Amino acid sequence: SPDCAACPLGDRCRARAESRVGQLPVKAVKTAVTSRWFNYLCIRCNGELLLSKRTGNDIWMNLYEFPLIETDSEMDFSVLSHTAAFRELLGDTAFTLMKATKMSKHQLSHRTIHSTFYELEVSAFPSHAEKFLRVDEGALGDYAVSRLTDLYLERR
Repeated sequence: SPDCAACPLGDRCRARAESRVGQLPVKAVKTAVTSRWFNYLCIRCNGELLLSKRTGNDIWMNLYEFPLIETDSEMDFSVLSHTAAFRELLGDTAFTLMKATKMSKHQLSHRTIHSTFYELEVSAFPSHAEKFLRVDEGALGDYAVSRLTDLYLERR
């Protein structure tokens, strides 16, 4: 083909040697895009918030985030607040739902993240909250967070 005559790799080109210039290189199969639903709980008590550091081999590893409940689909707060994960996180702690912020879809290369941030006010953190960092609200900027969390913080 005239296009490959000027190719600097022409003498080492497998496609040219096999007369398969129109067929090679073979495009890799695209990774399927899957959806995930993240429900973040911004639990506030006396000017402090709870944060956790993402671990494991998942998106946003080593970044900080609010306590997270991941669900299989979109879930209304009235349903979410009755899940085992929610009860495990808050136990019997009384809370007031101050605000719910549904974010736009957040597209990663192979994930679509659907997220809602729920701001909850409590008079005392749950007794088992020691697994989370207690962070002064004014110091949130000192912690590396995902772009999604950053976008939420900009909207607050």
